[in-house]
Amino acid sequence: MIISDLHVHPSPWKFGEGTYRQFVKAALDRNVAILGFSEHGPEIGSDQCYRGLKLNEIGDYVESVLKLKEEFSGLIQIFCGLELSYHPDLFDSYMKLQTEFPFDYFLVSLHTIDDWHVDNPDSLSPSIHGKKTEKELYRLYYGKIIDAARCGLFDGFAHIDYLRRSLPHPPGEPPEYALEIYDEVAGEISRSNMTVEVNTRGFSIESMKEMYPTLPFVKKLVHAGVKFTTGSDAHEVGRVGDGLAKVRQLVAVNGIRATHYFKNREVLGLAL
Repeated sequence: MIISDLHVHPSPWKFGEGTYRQFVKAALDRNVAILGFSEHGPEIGSDQCYRGLKLNEIGDYVESVLKLKEEFSGLIQIFCGLELSYHPDLFDSYMKLQTEFPFDYFLVSLHTIDDWHVDNPDSLSPSIHGKKTEKELYRLYYGKIIDAARCGLFDGFAHIDYLRRSLPHPPGEPPEYALEIYDEVAGEISRSNMTVEVNTRGFSIESMKEMYPTLPFVKKLVHAGVKFTTGSDAHEVGRVGDGLAKVRQLVAVNGIRATHYFKNREVLGLAL
């Protein structure tokens, strides 16, 4: 079984080639055959918790990953990507990055909507969106996901139902109205030919105890013919490859027959 982990980033404030080498060695120890670095970038705010790579750091990041790719050639396949937040005002800089650097893929994620940090429930109440109903918040969030699918800049979605950080639900039991929204989102992603990441970080989050996306959403995506990638979302060496062997077995039972990875912005498949 080939294990791919396309979502690891030792965080920009721990930036350095030595740290990335530790991630590669951890991947080798855990039988990860395909490793994708996907640092946050470019910078989207002053809050250190949400900091991405600054524009003047991106060249060094790419160079570090390419050096490791050459150093470990024949032992592990290494690819270089970015996790980009959905911010239309940054699209020009995103397009420039596509032409300036040899990125293999761009993941898109939705971390913030205006003054609402989606992973921080405490930020919702004082937000301009704080008086919206949960159904309205679902519509707001997934409306942005649909916009990201339509814009044509990205290759795949990271932790697509990140909304659950603020609006948790029991594993496999989203609100009834969410199912209709999932259908709409799945159709848009299928038409865009983007992938959706099966992300294992949710298993370690107390309020979730489930991967992203929740299984009812997975089933909608499978039905729509959406392609999938796998990622641990490891910010620490100890989480590289975490849960991926387990989750591949889980998703196979739910209709996913292949996972995918990216090379030079091309989507390539791996049979389960």
